[in-house]
Amino acid sequence: MKKRCTILFFCLAMANLAAAQPTFFRQYRSDSLLVWAGLAPGNDGEAMVALATNFTAAIVCKLDSGGNVIWGRSFRDLAPDNLFFIIGDIITTPDGSIVAVVSQTYSGPGLRSSVVLKLSSGGNLLWAYRIPDVVSGTDYELDVEGNDILVSTSFNRSGFYLARLDGEGQPLWTKQYRMQGYEDYYGCGAVFAPNGEILLRGGIQPDRNSDFGNSVRIKVDALSGAVIQVSLLENHYINSIDFDEMGNRYESFRFYTNEVFGPPQYAKYDPEGQSVWCKQLTGLSDNRLLAGYFELGNGYLDFLFSYITESESYAFRLAQTDGSLIWSKVYLGAHYASLGSNASFITRPDGRLAWLGTTGNPAAMAIAQVDGQGEVEGCVTHSPCNLTIEDAPFPNVMPINWTEEDYPAYEPIALLEGNFLVRDSQYCAEPWFSAEFSATSPLCSGDTIQVQQQETSLEVASEWIFEGGAPTSSSQPADTVRFEAPGRYTIRHIAGAFGCQDTAFAEVVVQEGPVFSLGPDTAICPGGALIINSGLAAGQYQLEWQDGSTSPALEAEEPGAYVLTAASNTGCARSDTLILS
Repeated sequence: MKKRCTILFFCLAMANLAAAQPTFFRQYRSDSLLVWAGLAPGNDGEAMVALATNFTAAIVCKLDSGGNVIWGRSFRDLAPDNLFFIIGDIITTPDGSIVAVVSQTYSGPGLRSSVVLKLSSGGNLLWAYRIPDVVSGTDYELDVEGNDILVSTSFNRSGFYLARLDGEGQPLWTKQYRMQGYEDYYGCGAVFAPNGEILLRGGIQPDRNSDFGNSVRIKVDALSGAVIQVSLLENHYINSIDFDEMGNRYESFRFYTNEVFGPPQYAKYDPEGQSVWCKQLTGLSDNRLLAGYFELGNGYLDFLFSYITESESYAFRLAQTDGSLIWSKVYLGAHYASLGSNASFITRPDGRLAWLGTTGNPAAMAIAQVDGQGEVEGCVTHSPCNLTIEDAPFPNVMPINWTEEDYPAYEPIALLEGNFLVRDSQYCAEPWFSAEFSATSPLCSGDTIQVQQQETSLEVASEWIFEGGAPTSSSQPADTVRFEAPGRYTIRHIAGAFGCQDTAFAEVVVQEGPVFSLGPDTAICPGGALIINSGLAAGQYQLEWQDGSTSPALEAEEPGAYVLTAASNTGCARSDTLILS
């Protein structure tokens, strides 16, 4: 049961301290590259710890309740060719220490091993161990029970690795699990479960070129690491599993067939494994959203997810009792950075959420902390409009054959430690969109106007309705519309993004005025004549030709430019020119 206090008075103390925690958006920069890799709450109820890398070192930062950096520490391998990749996890233990796991690479291409390290609450290195040839470029998960540490990861995508370490970093047991008939393994994570068990979840494929994948749940004896049971979920990928204090199990998963993802789904099972509820999230514009990572707390399931390639992130809260939707938010200036299968966010005892993120212009690492309704004091946040929760079928499970074996490779290593300067600053820049626009009015008959959606860094869809105009509608971000007949007309603009819509209107008054044409330029023969007719009625408008005449038509006998100006009593005037050659 990840990152959850187990002693009642300790939880109460955390809740009292957490009540005073502020909300914020903060940016973090250093003199060298800084990439977030994991986030965990401090065990004092106020602080939090973050794992990062700059590829040459693993970096651990401790922050106070307001997101201000208390200290930063870097840890480098004695061998300069041993670098650190951006995938890892971090957690705090009841004794006040900090444990992190991070992948290690060569200076050239290719991942190499995993490194587990433990720090004191002040950031001093207590011990570090390397797990040779066990490394993942996609997933790590840490959990604690007492001061024992659970480490899980994919095994070079060739199996699942699970180890239980004592508080001194010594292995109590280490295991490797494989499924018969499957060669590709990914998305591994494990948590301590009730009744002296561990539950591991992971994705499997027949080979790395497969077009489909399945997931497994592996129930393991916590004392020995021996497998108790393995269940296969066909065409499903499990994102997260966790247990509440009553022993109820919660899962999030996605299903897909023919390479098409269905809506994200969430399920609850009672302590006996019986189904309680299963829900799916609808209203997303793209089911490829990684809508699977959650944290439990205060009777809720809190979710954060982001587009794979875009810059918006969603948070929403479900009730543990029935899976109903309590609230949902979208954030654009605090882009949630989920790295691999690491959730990278935490739930506070008072219902607040904090997560690792990125900000742009200029790019920087970020941490956001919001209150129990997803709001940030002094900043604007936005609620997605079309997200709903519906009932969904539970996934089918079936048995599968497996193998398990010990993996004893494990060695102490020395790391060079030093201080690492990280600068933080507050920001509040949540971009959004609006359908508001401006339109020139009044107009004269035959005039055109241009309309344009507001400038924004977001990708916003536009739908225009031009009453009385030509064209009558448009889906362009900007367009030109012409009004011929006098009257009062309405232009309607519907702007849409993230499942939300905003509508704005503008009235255009078209005044009566002359609309005419003298026709295309042409030629006359010597001695010939041409009647140039405007088509206007005599006395309808004030007319004046270039020679001062005022009739609707003019007889032209010589080459040259013939210009007619017509004006109405509303002040609308128009001219047209015909060239005779």
